[in-house]
Amino acid sequence: MTAASRRRGDLLAMTASWALLAAAFHPLHVTWLAWIAPLPWMARHMDRRIPGEPRFGPVSMLGSYLIVASTLAWMRTLAPPLMFLVPLLGMPTAWLTGRLLDAGRARGVAPWFLYPSVIACCDVLRDRLLGLSWAVPGYTQEEVPSLLALAAVGRAHLVSWVMLCVAAAATHWWVSRGDDPVERRRARRGAAIAAGILLVAIGFGAARHPETTADGPLAVAVQPNVPQAERLREGPGRQAVIQAGILERFADQNPDLAVLPETCFPGVREPDERRLGYILDQPAAFSRGGDALVRFRDSTLRAPGQVTVLGVTVGQRIRPDDGAARAMDDDGDGYLEQNVAWVLTGGTPTASDVRYGKRILCPFGEYVPWPAGAPFRDAVTRAIERVGGYIPDLEPGMGPGIFTVRSPGGPRKGAISICFEAVFPEMFREGVLLGADFLVNVSNDAWFFDSEELDLVDVATRFRAVESGRTVLRVSNSGISTAFGPDGTRLAIVEGPDGRRKEVAGGFAVRLPICAETTPYVRFGDAPWALLGLVISWCCLRPRRAAPSRSGESG
Repeated sequence: MTAASRRRGDLLAMTASWALLAAAFHPLHVTWLAWIAPLPWMARHMDRRIPGEPRFGPVSMLGSYLIVASTLAWMRTLAPPLMFLVPLLGMPTAWLTGRLLDAGRARGVAPWFLYPSVIACCDVLRDRLLGLSWAVPGYTQEEVPSLLALAAVGRAHLVSWVMLCVAAAATHWWVSRGDDPVERRRARRGAAIAAGILLVAIGFGAARHPETTADGPLAVAVQPNVPQAERLREGPGRQAVIQAGILERFADQNPDLAVLPETCFPGVREPDERRLGYILDQPAAFSRGGDALVRFRDSTLRAPGQVTVLGVTVGQRIRPDDGAARAMDDDGDGYLEQNVAWVLTGGTPTASDVRYGKRILCPFGEYVPWPAGAPFRDAVTRAIERVGGYIPDLEPGMGPGIFTVRSPGGPRKGAISICFEAVFPEMFREGVLLGADFLVNVSNDAWFFDSEELDLVDVATRFRAVESGRTVLRVSNSGISTAFGPDGTRLAIVEGPDGRRKEVAGGFAVRLPICAETTPYVRFGDAPWALLGLVISWCCLRPRRAAPSRSGESG
């Protein structure tokens, strides 16, 4: 067998695995395919009858690129080139994955341990650095409660680890059938270990039932569903009218909390609280007689003690002598702006209101990820303006957003995140560590119409609830707006009469259950993955033995 034919076989195996795994995600969502997707490339990598040392680094990069590009296909609705460019950011960790797999296989590291540990640890590293978490295999199992529960310990990556452990052990057993008796015994031992791990994982998931300790606030989620083109063209007036109508449907329930989508109000410029108060009193729509039919204030809760979380952009005027700030003012309006979730109590803004500025901005959508003066930056900025109709010019916030709201059991704390931050578990973990009893994410996904982006974020939100052990309420302009309990159970969702969850207007009221449990993930974060990463790196990169066994296990 020539080197060229070996490479063709490697590429064919990786392409087959990529196609199977891609089908396990939305929009096809054939979830069981994720269990068998690794088999083609694992079999190719493990088979010692293929002459030559394994070299899966480049092939691993190809596979990573294809699966990330597949799950980012929703970007085609806004900027098609991004679905091909963004996956390139993950190539360094993909190369590291292939390098460690090659080294570990050459040193005889047990397949049931080698493959899941290398892949999961490198995925954790990629997610921490870049947030490219869409393609984690564990996300495909969100509807299997006994596996979903594992996220409370090790995020979606622990689910991936168990799945890959089973796949690696099964593949090892298959490729070793014609080998010597020693190798067959090792394969059987690995299969037994993997079966034991799967049983323990299922048993843990079945036994885990986070207990709610009290009833939290009665929350209303408002999903107005205003197309992004209309928002940019006509402003937020019609959206305010729809939001007011949805809130009115729940007025007789005397809700404690109303959550509106990201950037649902007109922008606010300094002085902040006085400016917002002025906007609240402005008409959003007029009657035929010319009188104000709906004011912006009508889409807030106004009774004493009632809390509204609403989305605005807040602008801070740039001082004439601040050259550094002027250099960051891409749209040239003289303001530095933040994407803010404003917590309004009793419908009246004050200087003491909690105003959470989004800290993890979406590249290309909220800022241009190049320093001022860098080559091609102006060209990229103009290209974004042509596609999106605006220049991304936001600055990140500086701290967490913790607010207090009434409930039957007394005041409860909530923690806010905005849109893209939903894919960063550390944001939700931080909220719990700061004492949050429940978590809120506000978003505007109308940019992506009814694409699978909305489904993927919905899945990520379910995992955030399980990881944090807290109820998560997510509200989006166009969907999917929902609430998940601490065990990942869906408590409520906005649906149309035909069951449609995307691009539909509506709302729901839900009593948020309070859970006081501290999950292992909240307690330890990603420290266990860092430890496993050190262990697997030592196993893969330690000096080779003088006479290594063909594929035996190592300690």
